[in-house]
Amino acid sequence: MSWSQEYNDGRSQFKMTREGGFLTAVFTGEATLAGNAAFTGWVDSQIAAAQPEKLRVLLDIRGLQSVGFRVKLAMAKWILTARNHLARVAVVGDDPAARALAGAINGVQFFETVTEAQAWLNFVGGASST
Repeated sequence: MSWSQEYNDGRSQFKMTREGGFLTAVFTGEATLAGNAAFTGWVDSQIAAAQPEKLRVLLDIRGLQSVGFRVKLAMAKWILTARNHLARVAVVGDDPAARALAGAINGVQFFETVTEAQAWLNFVGGASST
């Protein structure tokens, strides 16, 4: 299955694509609670569509200019509730607070490049950006 969705609330922007069991989200701008709610809702719909397969998720946060603490908490809470349906979550980018919140969650790993993240997710095929 192939799927694509874009979001822009004027402050937060991201593009999500799904190829089979692999979902990629590239974020830019400022992370907002509204953007986080849209993102998690769309991922939840893709989790339901992928059942019984577990999704492998790549989150590229290198383009984010800021991520508020409430957004980080909301994302960590969502990952905790969704983790039974996610095989792995690879985060590209270095945000110390995000690492502290999500790093303790089993199945979440941080990387410097998309290539490293894809290798960890065992990604095969599709286009990549480093």
